[in-house]
Amino acid sequence: MIEEEVGETPEDGGFIPVDPVEERWDEARHKAETAKSLAVWLVCVFAGSLVLHYVAVGILTHYGKEAPLETLSDAFNAWLPVLSSLLSAAATYYFTRERE
Repeated sequence: MIEEEVGETPEDGGFIPVDPVEERWDEARHKAETAKSLAVWLVCVFAGSLVLHYVAVGILTHYGKEAPLETLSDAFNAWLPVLSSLLSAAATYYFTRERE
């Protein structure tokens, strides 16, 4: 039978070195990183939806499809205010939060 060497911690993987600096929870840093990440993702979703809308409008216009074009315009007119309000709220929070 082969004996496995057991590390200094009870984890199954053996000894796992822990850096004491990384172990500390920094709530302010976590909030800042989350706000930045949300703002970046909302900008990407906003830009992607604009590009997708204009590509779809171009394709539908090229093929002369009037009925789907009207439906797409109605959907975009409902979607744009939602996205822009989310984006503006994220940007406002990101740029006006407390600075340390």
